[in-house]
Amino acid sequence: MASPGARPATPGTATLRHDGRQGIAVYGSNNTFDGLTLLGLPGLFNANGNVQHGVYLDNAQGTVIRNMTLRGCGSPVYSVRGSQQTLVEDTIFDGWGSACLGIGGSATIRRCSLLQNDPNVGTPKNHGIYLFSGSGNVKIEDCLIKGVRGWAVHVYGETVGA
Repeated sequence: MASPGARPATPGTATLRHDGRQGIAVYGSNNTFDGLTLLGLPGLFNANGNVQHGVYLDNAQGTVIRNMTLRGCGSPVYSVRGSQQTLVEDTIFDGWGSACLGIGGSATIRRCSLLQNDPNVGTPKNHGIYLFSGSGNVKIEDCLIKGVRGWAVHVYGETVGA
């Protein structure tokens, strides 16, 4: 129950500082995150050890990430172990450590800006969108991917038939 006199947050005004720790972990179904700002470690990158997740999806179904800003997260959105039907739209990713979006299931990524500002050239790489072996039904629509120090989109496959 909300505190007396409490008002709901206006979209785009709630900020979560996770300072290099895990930001949000999602294990359930049909969760929506709209209008949040997540602050990790802006200005620190993969070479500096910035690898913690902003939003971590573990077997999550139908997660919506919308109208958010993720700044300086190690891996802003990381989807593993059968997470399906993830929707990421109208979101700004401003600098990250390893992969900006790691997708291990099905997802739609729409109208997003992935803006990497890592000055470190060479290794370790920091890909824009990393599709893990076994991911499928991934749609990337009307997105800007700029400044990555690896692949803009890396489709990885070791699994036979993947």
